[in-house]
Amino acid sequence: MTAERKMWPGHASQAERRRARLDIVLGDIGITSATLERYFFAVSRLAPVLEQVNTELELDEFIAEWIQEQFEDGCPLHLVADALSGLHHFEPYTKKKLTQSWRLYSIWRRYEVPCRAPPLTKDIVLAMAGFSITHSELTMGALLLLGFHCLMRTGELLQIRPCDFICDNKVGLVSIPSSKSGVRHNVWESVTIRDPITLETVLAMLEVRRAQGFENTPCWDRSGSAFREQFRRILEELELTHLNFRPYSLRRGGATFEMQTHGLMERTLIRGRWKNSNVARIYISDGLSMLPRLQMTMSSKFKVARFSSIFANEHHAYAAGRRGKKRKTGVRG
Repeated sequence: MTAERKMWPGHASQAERRRARLDIVLGDIGITSATLERYFFAVSRLAPVLEQVNTELELDEFIAEWIQEQFEDGCPLHLVADALSGLHHFEPYTKKKLTQSWRLYSIWRRYEVPCRAPPLTKDIVLAMAGFSITHSELTMGALLLLGFHCLMRTGELLQIRPCDFICDNKVGLVSIPSSKSGVRHNVWESVTIRDPITLETVLAMLEVRRAQGFENTPCWDRSGSAFREQFRRILEELELTHLNFRPYSLRRGGATFEMQTHGLMERTLIRGRWKNSNVARIYISDGLSMLPRLQMTMSSKFKVARFSSIFANEHHAYAAGRRGKKRKTGVRG
């Protein structure tokens, strides 16, 4: 049992605790399977160096030299981080014995600007969702809006199930049992859905999925690579590939839009469920600074306006305080 870390309740009696903990290995549930795969891959890259090590002093020296070589060879920084963290995971005795190696990693991280996903803007997300819905991809459209409005990570978005929602026609709540910080602190996090367009689209998706009997299965019933490919194809159709948006751009764009809307940093941090407020502040500020560089051609602007406009009637109806008439889109999920 690994990554999907199933949380279990505490029990009063010893017999109940034994039953609840049956077949659970603490070392296995201390890390997600996705992280474990990353660690294994990175440490395997480091393995030839480790084979040459004879003493603890050489361990730090050789790994530090390897980091310098990876830096010169154009290796991505995250691979080095995974290698160091993975080594500590697989060989706990190495903790606090790689002082020089971690120092080089910190210098590298400090002076090289990371390649962050640019933030999506609300009009582009509406256009992407509108394109999806007009091409009978209701689930894709709903998840795009949900990821942007609720500041959700891609992994969280792909695991959300209909049973994780509590919604009516005015407000919704989505629970995220597999959230990054939720798993870390053994709690289930949740986010409110207050945007009318997002709420109505999500309700339509839930109605379809529940009618199909998929209450307890993820709304996105294909692979993560299929989601990324669909995401890429939509951007291609809207002529926006030059902006280099990625699925994580939904979370970045949502956080940036939140900040623009009310200007309250703490409120944005809470909604985004960030553990480190200093890192999140840099993250959001960087997103705001990237917005002026997101330039579209006249053709892409026309397509964005065209597909985002399918939500215009609903938007005006809610703004006036009443529900608009439902369009018959023929979408089935």
